[in-house]
Amino acid sequence: MPGGIETFCGDLFEAFAGSDVRCAMLVHQKRDIPVPEKADLTGVKSHGEWLFTPIAPGFAPAAVRQLRQFKPQVLHLHMPNPATFLLLAIPAARRIPWVVSWHSDVVASAYQRRLQVAYPIYRVFESMVMKRSSKIIAASQAYASSSPVLDSIDPRRLDVIPYGINPARLKIRKSVTWPPGRFKVAAVGRLTYYKGFDRLLEAIRSIPESSLLLVGDGQERSRLEKLVAAWGLQERVQMIHDADDALRNSVIAEADCLCLPSIERTEAFGIVLVEAMALGTPVIATNLPGSGVPYVVNRGGHGLLAEPDDVPSLIERLREISSNVELRERCRNQARANFPHFHIDQTAESLTRLYRQLC
Repeated sequence: MPGGIETFCGDLFEAFAGSDVRCAMLVHQKRDIPVPEKADLTGVKSHGEWLFTPIAPGFAPAAVRQLRQFKPQVLHLHMPNPATFLLLAIPAARRIPWVVSWHSDVVASAYQRRLQVAYPIYRVFESMVMKRSSKIIAASQAYASSSPVLDSIDPRRLDVIPYGINPARLKIRKSVTWPPGRFKVAAVGRLTYYKGFDRLLEAIRSIPESSLLLVGDGQERSRLEKLVAAWGLQERVQMIHDADDALRNSVIAEADCLCLPSIERTEAFGIVLVEAMALGTPVIATNLPGSGVPYVVNRGGHGLLAEPDDVPSLIERLREISSNVELRERCRNQARANFPHFHIDQTAESLTRLYRQLC
């Protein structure tokens, strides 16, 4: 299942296809996720990951070919992504302006010690890319203000452009089979350490009237499955690892609320919160300092914020929204009213203006 940034980039590619901006995209292609066959979209096969980084020896040659054939006027890079460092050594890339979408800092996580060890080396090349770039884009002012990297950037080179999505992409099935439980909670995302899904399982354990559909796969899958078994949640919790887009969207649309219980600001924005907004689903997320997550929930007006890495706070918010039908209806109405702010067309228009400044 593609992550939020992959989803955003796909929506942006489609939005540009209907505009006067011609766009070519070069992406990593995981072995189990085929890249659609479209003009000017090139996938480079990845042979696994190391420290969340795709291993793709063919990326540099593909970049050289695409630069030669497409002849872009602007390069738009998405970071963090060590593959962007390769462009520093390609003369054709250095001759044109660079724009960087800064999706997330590389957080020196207390949960991933290996990142702490590797980051000083990564940072050297990251700095070179940032100095070479004409514009850097953050998705929220909160993230731009809290990032130690972005804080060092000349404000004239920094823009804030929120992510958008294409609501037409959110096709749904007619119905989803839910586990027993009166209050239906959905959770969607990669099963990775910073998502906090283990905290959500603990909260669901304390709310016997609730059920949970957890859609996603990743490194934490085995540990989460063991928690479900150890806490006797098999009847009320179902984990779906191979959902297609229609099933995933249906889970969000039919839930009484979607929960994003992330514990670190590696969760920089939360595209799934915008998808829930487009589908009219209330949300509960965490009030992560320096992340765009609170911005999305507050701007959307479609949910509540719990304290991060705080199970009692998460339980309190789940009980609050489950017991208040009027609150859920108000969240649904706010979601529909405020979604246009996060439509992909808004993002594409803002980026088009920025590109034209540089050409």
